[in-house]
Amino acid sequence: MSDGSASTQDDFFQSLLGDFLDESDQLLGSLGEHLLKLDEWTQSLEPDQPARCDDDLMNEMFRAAHSLKGLSAMLGLSQINSLTHRVENVFDAARNDQLTFSSESVELLFQSVDCLVALVDQLKDGTQGEVDCDAVIAGIEQILETAGAQRVVTSQADAEAFLSEPEPS
Repeated sequence: MSDGSASTQDDFFQSLLGDFLDESDQLLGSLGEHLLKLDEWTQSLEPDQPARCDDDLMNEMFRAAHSLKGLSAMLGLSQINSLTHRVENVFDAARNDQLTFSSESVELLFQSVDCLVALVDQLKDGTQGEVDCDAVIAGIEQILETAGAQRVVTSQADAEAFLSEPEPS
């Protein structure tokens, strides 16, 4: 590969990264605002009162997480993608009546957004520090498992391997 084409690829990636950073700010801001509404709704429930959250709110949060997941995958931002995939699964489980929210699960979602903001801020600053999201990811997996809504997180490589397997005869 020539230096010129490498430079063009770097310029293209930087352009995409700039677009991602702008879009992620909007998506994370929207997600934060919606989580405040979800938290307010959750706090208004009587103890042990299962209730279905507003469909529009759930759909908006799901779409924000889904968009961020897709954009991060396109750019190979695996840590952002992995966490956002799990957040998306929480909203999807709630949309499908597999999971009801508690103040603890909403707090975990706030922590997830905080981790995502920190990861995006690292991209903006060009820093390489460690953002530890392991406890948040484990908490999300526990919530999904308890609700019976845990899904296997797959990668592009998993999908390609599955598609390359011969069909059973």
